[in-house]
Amino acid sequence: MANRIAPQPRFRLHVLGLTARRARARCGAGLVIRELAGERLDYDLLFICAGETATNLESPPLLNWLRRYIRFGGALVGIDAGTWLLARAGLLGDRRPFVPPRLAPAFEETFGIAPIGAFGQEFGPSGGETRNDRRIGTAAGATAALTLALEVIAEAESESLADAVAQDLGHLPTQPAAPDLSLSQRLGVHHPALARCLDAMGHNMEKPLDKRGLTEVAGVSTRHLERLFLSHLGATPGAFYRSLRLARARHLLEHTSLPVAEVAMATGFVSASHFGRAFQAAHGSAPGELRRSRQRRQDPDPVVRIA
Repeated sequence: MANRIAPQPRFRLHVLGLTARRARARCGAGLVIRELAGERLDYDLLFICAGETATNLESPPLLNWLRRYIRFGGALVGIDAGTWLLARAGLLGDRRPFVPPRLAPAFEETFGIAPIGAFGQEFGPSGGETRNDRRIGTAAGATAALTLALEVIAEAESESLADAVAQDLGHLPTQPAAPDLSLSQRLGVHHPALARCLDAMGHNMEKPLDKRGLTEVAGVSTRHLERLFLSHLGATPGAFYRSLRLARARHLLEHTSLPVAEVAMATGFVSASHFGRAFQAAHGSAPGELRRSRQRRQDPDPVVRIA
Protein backbone atom coordinates (compact mmCIF):
# COMPACT_ATOMS: atom_id res chain seq x y z
CA MET A 1 0.00 0.00 0.00
CA ALA A 2 2.91 2.32 0.72
CA ASN A 3 4.23 1.57 -2.76
CA ARG A 4 0.88 2.48 -4.29
CA ILE A 5 0.57 5.75 -2.39
CA ALA A 6 4.14 6.97 -2.82
CA PRO A 7 5.08 8.69 -6.12
CA GLN A 8 7.46 5.82 -6.79
CA PRO A 9 7.60 2.34 -5.21
CA ARG A 10 9.99 2.44 -2.28
CA PHE A 11 9.77 -1.10 -0.86
CA ARG A 12 10.59 -4.52 -2.28
CA LEU A 13 8.99 -7.54 -0.64
CA HIS A 14 10.39 -11.07 -0.70
CA VAL A 15 8.40 -14.07 0.58
CA LEU A 16 10.75 -16.71 1.99
CA GLY A 17 10.15 -20.25 3.15
CA LEU A 18 12.05 -23.33 4.25
CA THR A 19 10.93 -25.14 1.10
CA ALA A 20 9.47 -24.06 -2.21
CA ARG A 21 6.09 -25.55 -1.34
CA ARG A 22 3.14 -23.22 -1.09
CA ALA A 23 2.53 -22.10 2.49
CA ARG A 24 -0.96 -22.11 3.88
CA ALA A 25 -1.97 -20.20 6.98
CA ARG A 26 -4.37 -21.56 9.56
CA CYS A 27 -7.11 -19.29 8.17
CA GLY A 28 -6.68 -20.93 4.75
CA ALA A 29 -4.85 -18.10 2.98
CA GLY A 30 -2.01 -19.23 0.73
CA LEU A 31 1.41 -17.78 0.03
CA VAL A 32 3.65 -18.55 -2.92
CA ILE A 33 7.25 -18.99 -1.79
CA ARG A 34 9.56 -17.06 -4.09
CA GLU A 35 12.88 -17.59 -2.30
CA LEU A 36 14.33 -20.07 0.17
CA ALA A 37 15.43 -18.99 3.61
CA GLY A 38 19.18 -19.30 4.02
CA GLU A 39 20.21 -18.43 0.47
CA ARG A 40 20.83 -14.70 0.93
CA LEU A 41 21.76 -12.23 3.65
CA ASP A 42 21.21 -8.90 1.86
CA TYR A 43 17.76 -8.06 3.23
CA ASP A 44 17.28 -4.82 5.13
CA LEU A 45 14.59 -6.21 7.40
CA LEU A 46 13.40 -9.75 7.98
CA PHE A 47 10.03 -10.61 9.54
CA ILE A 48 9.72 -14.08 11.05
CA CYS A 49 6.00 -14.88 10.89
CA ALA A 50 4.91 -18.05 12.65
CA GLY A 51 1.89 -19.72 14.18
CA GLU A 52 1.71 -21.74 17.39
CA THR A 53 3.05 -24.94 15.83
CA ALA A 54 6.41 -23.21 15.30
CA THR A 55 7.01 -23.54 19.05
CA ASN A 56 8.06 -27.14 18.35
CA LEU A 57 9.97 -26.42 15.15
CA GLU A 58 13.55 -27.73 15.17
CA SER A 59 15.59 -26.36 12.26
CA PRO A 60 19.30 -25.80 13.01
CA PRO A 61 20.00 -24.51 9.45
CA LEU A 62 17.33 -21.83 9.87
CA LEU A 63 18.65 -20.75 13.28
CA ASN A 64 22.22 -20.60 11.97
CA TRP A 65 21.05 -18.48 9.05
CA LEU A 66 19.33 -16.03 11.41
CA ARG A 67 22.53 -15.72 13.43
CA ARG A 68 24.58 -15.06 10.28
CA TYR A 69 22.00 -12.55 9.10
CA ILE A 70 22.33 -10.54 12.33
CA ARG A 71 26.13 -10.64 12.13
CA PHE A 72 25.80 -9.39 8.55
CA GLY A 73 24.02 -6.29 9.93
CA GLY A 74 20.38 -7.04 9.23
CA ALA A 75 17.30 -6.36 11.36
CA LEU A 76 14.87 -9.00 12.63
CA VAL A 77 11.31 -8.93 13.90
CA GLY A 78 9.56 -11.94 15.43
CA ILE A 79 5.80 -11.94 14.80
CA ASP A 80 3.72 -13.93 17.32
CA ALA A 81 5.34 -17.37 17.67
CA GLY A 82 8.15 -16.23 15.38
CA THR A 83 9.65 -14.82 18.56
CA TRP A 84 10.34 -18.42 19.64
CA LEU A 85 12.78 -18.80 16.78
CA LEU A 86 14.64 -15.65 17.79
CA ALA A 87 14.90 -17.07 21.30
CA ARG A 88 16.03 -20.47 20.05
CA ALA A 89 18.73 -18.74 18.02
CA GLY A 90 19.90 -16.90 21.15
CA LEU A 91 19.25 -13.47 19.65
CA LEU A 92 17.01 -11.91 22.28
CA GLY A 93 19.68 -11.36 24.92
CA ASP A 94 18.09 -10.02 28.08
CA ARG A 95 15.22 -8.24 26.35
CA ARG A 96 11.66 -9.20 27.27
CA PRO A 97 9.80 -9.97 24.04
CA PHE A 98 6.13 -9.59 23.27
CA VAL A 99 4.37 -12.93 22.84
CA PRO A 100 0.65 -13.76 22.70
CA PRO A 101 -0.70 -14.08 26.26
CA ARG A 102 -1.67 -17.73 25.75
CA LEU A 103 1.97 -18.58 24.95
CA ALA A 104 3.62 -16.57 27.72
CA PRO A 105 3.79 -19.38 30.35
CA ALA A 106 5.26 -21.85 27.87
CA PHE A 107 7.80 -19.28 26.64
CA GLU A 108 9.02 -18.54 30.17
CA GLU A 109 9.24 -22.24 31.01
CA THR A 110 11.20 -23.01 27.84
CA PHE A 111 13.65 -20.10 27.74
CA GLY A 112 13.75 -18.80 31.30
CA ILE A 113 12.76 -15.34 30.06
CA ALA A 114 9.62 -13.70 31.44
CA PRO A 115 8.02 -12.32 28.26
CA ILE A 116 5.53 -9.50 28.02
CA GLY A 117 2.42 -11.62 27.77
CA ALA A 118 0.39 -8.95 26.03
CA PHE A 119 -0.40 -7.76 22.53
CA GLY A 120 2.04 -5.05 21.54
CA GLN A 121 5.31 -4.36 19.78
CA GLU A 122 8.84 -3.18 20.36
CA PHE A 123 11.49 -2.49 17.78
CA GLY A 124 15.03 -1.21 18.04
CA PRO A 125 18.08 -1.64 20.26
CA SER A 126 17.68 -2.14 24.00
CA GLY A 127 20.64 0.00 25.04
CA GLY A 128 24.04 -0.82 26.49
CA GLU A 129 27.18 -2.15 24.91
CA THR A 130 26.25 -5.76 24.22
CA ARG A 131 26.25 -7.98 21.16
CA ASN A 132 22.45 -7.95 21.34
CA ASP A 133 22.37 -4.21 20.67
CA ARG A 134 20.94 -4.68 17.22
CA ARG A 135 17.68 -4.04 15.53
CA ILE A 136 15.71 -6.93 16.92
CA GLY A 137 12.02 -6.50 17.59
CA THR A 138 8.97 -8.52 18.52
CA ALA A 139 5.25 -8.11 17.96
CA ALA A 140 2.19 -10.02 19.13
CA GLY A 141 -1.25 -9.54 17.62
CA ALA A 142 -2.50 -8.18 14.31
CA THR A 143 -2.77 -4.57 15.46
CA ALA A 144 0.75 -4.69 16.89
CA ALA A 145 2.15 -6.03 13.62
CA LEU A 146 0.39 -3.29 11.66
CA THR A 147 1.60 -0.59 14.04
CA LEU A 148 5.14 -1.90 13.73
CA ALA A 149 4.87 -1.89 9.93
CA LEU A 150 3.78 1.74 10.03
CA GLU A 151 6.79 2.54 12.22
CA VAL A 152 9.05 0.90 9.65
CA ILE A 153 7.49 2.98 6.85
CA ALA A 154 7.86 6.19 8.87
CA GLU A 155 11.51 5.49 9.67
CA ALA A 156 12.46 4.31 6.19
CA GLU A 157 10.55 7.02 4.31
CA SER A 158 8.46 9.59 6.16
CA GLU A 159 5.82 10.10 8.81
CA SER A 160 3.48 11.51 6.17
CA LEU A 161 3.62 8.32 4.10
CA ALA A 162 2.97 6.19 7.20
CA ASP A 163 0.04 8.45 8.12
CA ALA A 164 -1.38 8.14 4.60
CA VAL A 165 -1.18 4.34 4.76
CA ALA A 166 -2.80 4.28 8.19
CA GLN A 167 -5.59 6.57 7.01
CA ASP A 168 -6.21 4.43 3.94
CA LEU A 169 -6.48 1.38 6.17
CA GLY A 170 -8.77 3.12 8.64
CA HIS A 171 -6.17 2.47 11.32
CA LEU A 172 -6.46 4.77 14.33
CA PRO A 173 -3.53 5.47 16.65
CA THR A 174 -3.55 3.15 19.63
CA GLN A 175 -2.40 3.59 23.18
CA PRO A 176 1.02 2.17 24.06
CA ALA A 177 0.89 -1.52 24.88
CA ALA A 178 0.20 -2.25 28.51
CA PRO A 179 2.82 -4.13 30.51
CA ASP A 180 2.19 -7.64 31.78
CA LEU A 181 -1.24 -8.05 33.25
CA SER A 182 -1.46 -9.83 36.58
CA LEU A 183 -3.86 -12.72 37.02
CA SER A 184 -6.30 -10.54 38.95
CA GLN A 185 -6.27 -7.94 36.18
CA ARG A 186 -6.86 -10.57 33.49
CA LEU A 187 -9.82 -11.87 35.49
CA GLY A 188 -11.15 -8.39 36.25
CA VAL A 189 -10.97 -8.92 40.02
CA HIS A 190 -10.73 -5.72 42.05
CA HIS A 191 -11.27 -6.93 45.62
CA PRO A 192 -7.87 -6.24 47.31
CA ALA A 193 -7.62 -9.43 49.37
CA LEU A 194 -8.80 -11.67 46.54
CA ALA A 195 -6.52 -9.92 44.03
CA ARG A 196 -3.49 -10.43 46.27
CA CYS A 197 -4.31 -14.12 46.60
CA LEU A 198 -4.84 -14.60 42.86
CA ASP A 199 -1.60 -12.87 41.97
CA ALA A 200 0.27 -15.02 44.47
CA MET A 201 -1.24 -18.11 42.84
CA GLY A 202 -0.16 -16.90 39.41
CA HIS A 203 3.42 -16.46 40.61
CA ASN A 204 3.61 -19.74 42.51
CA MET A 205 2.79 -22.53 40.09
CA GLU A 206 5.87 -24.70 40.53
CA LYS A 207 5.71 -24.58 44.34
CA PRO A 208 2.05 -23.97 45.21
CA LEU A 209 1.28 -22.13 48.41
CA ASP A 210 -0.64 -24.05 51.03
CA LYS A 211 -3.88 -22.85 52.63
CA ARG A 212 -2.04 -20.97 55.35
CA GLY A 213 0.24 -19.25 52.85
CA LEU A 214 -2.72 -18.08 50.78
CA THR A 215 -4.54 -16.63 53.77
CA GLU A 216 -1.39 -14.83 54.91
CA VAL A 217 -0.97 -13.24 51.48
CA ALA A 218 -4.64 -12.27 51.34
CA GLY A 219 -4.65 -10.96 54.90
CA VAL A 220 -8.02 -12.53 55.77
CA SER A 221 -9.19 -15.67 57.52
CA THR A 222 -9.46 -19.01 55.74
CA ARG A 223 -13.24 -18.95 55.96
CA HIS A 224 -13.49 -15.41 54.59
CA LEU A 225 -11.13 -16.24 51.73
CA GLU A 226 -13.29 -19.22 50.75
CA ARG A 227 -16.36 -17.00 50.73
CA LEU A 228 -14.57 -14.51 48.47
CA PHE A 229 -13.58 -17.24 45.99
CA LEU A 230 -17.04 -18.78 45.93
CA SER A 231 -18.70 -15.39 45.52
CA HIS A 232 -16.41 -14.01 42.80
CA LEU A 233 -15.10 -17.11 41.04
CA GLY A 234 -17.54 -19.90 41.89
CA ALA A 235 -14.90 -22.25 43.29
CA THR A 236 -12.96 -22.83 46.48
CA PRO A 237 -9.34 -21.55 46.63
CA GLY A 238 -7.98 -25.09 46.37
CA ALA A 239 -10.12 -26.03 43.38
CA PHE A 240 -9.35 -22.78 41.59
CA TYR A 241 -5.61 -23.11 42.24
CA ARG A 242 -5.60 -26.64 40.85
CA SER A 243 -7.53 -25.62 37.72
CA LEU A 244 -5.06 -22.78 37.20
CA ARG A 245 -2.08 -25.13 37.41
CA LEU A 246 -3.74 -27.67 35.12
CA ALA A 247 -4.49 -24.94 32.58
CA ARG A 248 -0.81 -23.99 32.56
CA ALA A 249 0.12 -27.65 32.24
CA ARG A 250 -2.07 -27.91 29.16
CA HIS A 251 -0.31 -24.91 27.61
CA LEU A 252 3.07 -26.50 28.26
CA LEU A 253 1.97 -29.82 26.78
CA GLU A 254 0.58 -28.16 23.65
CA HIS A 255 3.29 -25.58 23.04
CA THR A 256 6.54 -27.11 24.28
CA SER A 257 8.34 -30.44 23.95
CA LEU A 258 8.96 -30.74 27.70
CA PRO A 259 8.57 -34.32 28.99
CA VAL A 260 5.36 -34.98 30.92
CA ALA A 261 7.33 -35.43 34.15
CA GLU A 262 8.87 -31.96 33.77
CA VAL A 263 5.47 -30.44 33.04
CA ALA A 264 4.20 -32.05 36.23
CA MET A 265 7.06 -30.54 38.25
CA ALA A 266 6.63 -27.13 36.63
CA THR A 267 3.00 -27.02 37.71
CA GLY A 268 3.50 -28.19 41.28
CA PHE A 269 2.49 -31.86 41.17
CA VAL A 270 4.46 -34.25 43.37
CA SER A 271 4.65 -37.01 40.76
CA ALA A 272 3.86 -37.73 37.14
CA SER A 273 1.21 -40.26 38.17
CA HIS A 274 -0.53 -37.76 40.45
CA PHE A 275 -0.40 -35.19 37.66
CA GLY A 276 -1.75 -37.69 35.14
CA ARG A 277 -4.78 -38.54 37.27
CA ALA A 278 -5.58 -34.86 37.93
CA PHE A 279 -5.15 -33.96 34.26
CA GLN A 280 -7.33 -36.85 33.10
CA ALA A 281 -10.11 -35.80 35.48
CA ALA A 282 -9.94 -32.17 34.36
CA HIS A 283 -9.47 -32.54 30.60
CA GLY A 284 -10.80 -35.99 29.79
CA SER A 285 -7.54 -37.38 28.43
CA ALA A 286 -4.11 -38.28 29.71
CA PRO A 287 -1.28 -35.74 29.19
CA GLY A 288 0.47 -37.93 26.63
CA GLU A 289 -2.77 -38.53 24.72
CA LEU A 290 -3.43 -34.79 24.49
CA ARG A 291 0.04 -34.12 23.09
CA ARG A 292 -0.22 -36.94 20.53
CA SER A 293 -3.67 -35.78 19.46
CA ARG A 294 -2.42 -32.23 18.90
CA GLN A 295 0.59 -33.44 16.94
CA ARG A 296 -1.66 -35.48 14.64
CA ARG A 297 -3.75 -32.36 13.89
CA GLN A 298 -0.73 -30.24 13.00
CA ASP A 299 0.44 -29.81 9.43
CA PRO A 300 3.89 -31.44 9.33
CA ASP A 301 5.10 -29.00 6.68
CA PRO A 302 7.27 -26.42 8.52
CA VAL A 303 6.89 -23.85 5.74
CA VAL A 304 3.42 -23.10 7.08
CA ARG A 305 5.05 -21.77 10.23
CA ILE A 306 7.76 -19.69 8.60
CA ALA A 307 6.65 -17.64 5.60
